[in-house]
Amino acid sequence: MLYWQSFILIFSVSLLVMLILSLAFKGKKKTDKGSQFVYYALSYRRKFIRTLWVFPLIAIIFVVFFYSTEVSTRFKVICSIIMIIVFLGQLGYNYYMWKTKE
Repeated sequence: MLYWQSFILIFSVSLLVMLILSLAFKGKKKTDKGSQFVYYALSYRRKFIRTLWVFPLIAIIFVVFFYSTEVSTRFKVICSIIMIIVFLGQLGYNYYMWKTKE
C-alpha cells in the first residue's frame, strides 16, 4: 500500500508543478528555434520533437525501474501502462496542435 501512496503523492506534485508552469507561460511568445530549457516555452512543433527525443530516455528508465526495484510486478505493469498512455497522449496532442496552429 505504501507504493500507491507514494505514487499518488508524486503524481499530485507533478500535476501541480505542470499546472503552475503552464499558467506561467500561457500567452507568452513560444520558442521555435534555438535552445530552450523550459518545455512550456516551446512551440508545439518543438514540443513534439522534444517528446520524440525523450522516448529513448523513457525506455532506459523503464528497464532500470523493472530490474532495480523490488515492488510487485502488478505495480510495475500498471505504472508502465500509465506512463505509455501519457507519453502517447502527449505525443499525439503536440502533433495535432502543431498541425492545427501551422
